[in-house]
Amino acid sequence: MEQQSDLSGGNWVVSATYLKGVGLVRRNNEFHHFDVLGTAGVITNASGAVLSTNVYDAFGVSRYVSGNAQTQWRWLQAEEEGLVHGGSADLMPGWGVVLQQRTGQPTPPAPPRRNCQAELNWCMTKAGAMLTACLIVVGFAATACLALCNADPEPITKMLCIRSCTIKSILAGAACIAAYHISADNCKRDYDKCVRSGGQT
Repeated sequence: MEQQSDLSGGNWVVSATYLKGVGLVRRNNEFHHFDVLGTAGVITNASGAVLSTNVYDAFGVSRYVSGNAQTQWRWLQAEEEGLVHGGSADLMPGWGVVLQQRTGQPTPPAPPRRNCQAELNWCMTKAGAMLTACLIVVGFAATACLALCNADPEPITKMLCIRSCTIKSILAGAACIAAYHISADNCKRDYDKCVRSGGQT
């Protein structure tokens, strides 16, 4: 037995309005309504009050905006199965389903981290090699200077010459060592910068 409802008589008011065939997506307490072209042009709240009306061209550029609420979906095209591509997500408005959340352009792979310790070792090795080369040059120069001094037949001038060669050799050797320490300090400063920038220790 089928029960019939009597709708005659009484005072009737509209309790709900439904838009058939229009996609709907909820975001927090906002409801984004899509037209048949897949454009989210109207945003309402849970009570159905219109928060914003938006008009976009075929390229997703805003042409008219009324209200404070904004939609993140500016659709460019609708494809088969109701899939719509927006600026930040792939959705099926007819089902209100987010298929993929996009983050924009693909993130390029991070550059490899610098090996700070290896760079420090290489820098110190180079500074040590420069010190060795500098001291070898000073040694050859001192040997040549003393050979010239020994060739002098006068004892006083020979002694003065040897003293001069010794002083020059000491000063040149000290300059080599000072240059090495400057280079080593630069190596350590570069190491500290490398570590602060996230390099491997």
